[in-house]
Amino acid sequence: MQLTVLPLLAERMENKFDIFEALENTLEKNETKLQEGDVIVISTKYISNSQGRIIDLEKIKASKYGMKIADEYQLKPGIAEIIIRESDKIFGGIGGFVITSADNIMAPNAGIDKSNAKKGKAILYPIDPYLIAEQIRRKVFLKLLIHVGVILVDSRLMPARIGTSGVAVSCAGVEPVLDMRSKKRSRWESIESYISSSCRQSCNNCKSQNGRRCGIKTICNSKRFRCKTYK
Repeated sequence: MQLTVLPLLAERMENKFDIFEALENTLEKNETKLQEGDVIVISTKYISNSQGRIIDLEKIKASKYGMKIADEYQLKPGIAEIIIRESDKIFGGIGGFVITSADNIMAPNAGIDKSNAKKGKAILYPIDPYLIAEQIRRKVFLKLLIHVGVILVDSRLMPARIGTSGVAVSCAGVEPVLDMRSKKRSRWESIESYISSSCRQSCNNCKSQNGRRCGIKTICNSKRFRCKTYK
């Protein structure tokens, strides 16, 4: 089994743009062609950028509840207010971080990112990430008549770990997990409860290959990721 990771350097965009058109242009400029069974891995920040999900923090006025969250978790009032607006539920947190759920995705601070945005601005999580991944997969099929997988990824900090880890936010055309229950781990022992996340492994593979320099990545010629066939 061979896994080849090909980094694609994408142009930095300022305003809203068509993500599929940007993917086509990126593939052309990197002299890369998609093949049957490829898996395209795209940063959620790049998707958010295409949707115009960049907010000016100076224009955010914190509510009373926002001020309460800011005091409780040692956050800036503007950030706390955005977290409240973007979250469906707040579970708790520690100083500087609030554990939230937004669109059934659990993430610290509702996925808000300041590190990849200009000073005074923040990037929010994309709208309908599963729909976006499926739309990209279908457009690739209609244009090239090949089946590919699409994974939208993010990176985040993990408790008691140094550095960031890749996380799959949504996917289309691939099986996101491998159910290893009842499989044999050794001659004598069977696996009772183990489900491996193939999407997460691909995120970390791309992260180690690309760093944080590019928005679009693709995993090619991978037998591990078998794309679903749609008629």
